Amino acid sequence: MFWDQTTLAASGGNGEDGRSHRTASVEPSSLRDLSDFSTNWPELRPEVVSYLSRAETPPKVGEIIHWLVLLADRTCKYEDP
Repeated sequence: MFWDQTTLAASGGNGEDGRSHRTASVEPSSLRDLSDFSTNWPELRPEVVSYLSRAETPPKVGEIIHWLVLLADRTCKYEDP
């Protein structure tokens, strides 16, 4: 695997680093546009990153998720709290 799941998972709150797993309180279907997505990305991110540590996530899908998270982090100006 090209991506290191601990890099994203450590800042994603999936429990591996002692943080509790958080589920997004915002429903993705309620997002109206990219601006709304950017505003809500900090809440959505942990749930998205949690797919990287799931056994049923195929490696190819994991790599795609990894790159999409990096893209969203940069475009949404996400900074790890």
